[in-house]
Amino acid sequence: MLLRFAENLGFNFCAVTVAMPQQVTSINTLQINNYPDEWNRQYEQRKFSSIDPITAHCNQSMMPIVWNETLYEKAPHVWQALQEQGQISPLELYEHFGYIFYAASHLSELFARTLPKQSMKPDQPHLSPRELEVLQLSAGGKTAYEISKTLRLSERTVNYHVQNVIEKLNVCNKISAVIAAARAGII
Repeated sequence: MLLRFAENLGFNFCAVTVAMPQQVTSINTLQINNYPDEWNRQYEQRKFSSIDPITAHCNQSMMPIVWNETLYEKAPHVWQALQEQGQISPLELYEHFGYIFYAASHLSELFARTLPKQSMKPDQPHLSPRELEVLQLSAGGKTAYEISKTLRLSERTVNYHVQNVIEKLNVCNKISAVIAAARAGII
């Protein structure tokens, strides 16, 4: 369904990976793409994932990224291989960013629902009262700027609390922190 959605938006190729943090090894990574079989084989055989800057970016962020030559300065042979497959233009991404971000967010949520329930409740990280306030406001869709005005803090302090929560919950971004906190019953 996601691949058809990307095709209908006009993208030639689409790839989505949903993975758990490295500490959780019993859950398989969900990988979906419509790249040619030959490219997928080559990518795996040549272990491109270990040097691919797109993979490195996606391990840290849920935001889409545009392929360009500058990004692949340290892996020019991967760039050359990608050029043979085609690439997304910045204009395409700009035109369709909202749709893709919406679909990727919902795919992550659907994947999270399929995970087995934990039989034992893991120790919940201790969040300070201020971190909880920031997290609850973030869950309500507030930006760091809006939270800073509500709590009468600097935006930098809000971002400091957000970063602490991200580290304590062992996730990669604010959205993941809100989801993890909600699933753990923290908020």
